[in-house]
Amino acid sequence: MKIPGFSAALVCGSLVAAGEAVAAPCHDLALVLAIDASGSVDAFEYRLQTQGIAAAFRSEPVKAALAGAGSVAASAVFWSDPARDPVVVGWHDLDGPGGPDRFADRILAVPRGFGGQTGLGAGLWAALDVLADPALCAARKVVNVSGDGVQGRGSLIEGRGFKQIEVRLARARAERLGVTVNALAITRDEPGLAAYYRSELLAGPGAFVMEVDDYHDFAEAILLKLRREIEPMIAGRGTHAELAMAGRR
Repeated sequence: MKIPGFSAALVCGSLVAAGEAVAAPCHDLALVLAIDASGSVDAFEYRLQTQGIAAAFRSEPVKAALAGAGSVAASAVFWSDPARDPVVVGWHDLDGPGGPDRFADRILAVPRGFGGQTGLGAGLWAALDVLADPALCAARKVVNVSGDGVQGRGSLIEGRGFKQIEVRLARARAERLGVTVNALAITRDEPGLAAYYRSELLAGPGAFVMEVDDYHDFAEAILLKLRREIEPMIAGRGTHAELAMAGRR
């Protein structure tokens, strides 16, 4: 579906090395991280995000969750202004001991080069484009959104106007595709952001939002959030991560 005023081109190029594409014919989980790189995120906060994500994938709790979840593939979309193309880290197979560390390296390799309005709807749309790849087969498809602001009003760059993609439009597409959308809200500048994510962004059964007050708490939160998304359900009581996070929605 084409959205007027939105460039659907994705920048992959040098971020995906040869031989790192997903090799398995079908996966138990396909996970896309949708990471806020808009103007409200400064260079220091950007590093806290990327370093926190990389540390989580290198951690023993996340590696243990991956080992118990079957075949898992991961990608990432760095989104910002709707007038700027998102940067996409292509699919990485996380099976085996080296997979999570290679993905962590790729996350850290994405330079800070974004800005502008908060294109939340466009960011989710770009993540769904990645999951809609006809070559991808997965039993579960999840988008992990992190951000610190509500949808912006649009942008004007070099005299060209760009319309935002409404968040609810992107969410409706996620529901049609059977994709679960979860969120991590950094609420320092937007105290009501978690409630906004609940009402406008979340999609799919069991979708949840976590919140932290500041980027300094991001690393701990993203580790717990990834465990909760990766671990398969345990009949009758959920997962260890769900039990640990009870009451922190």
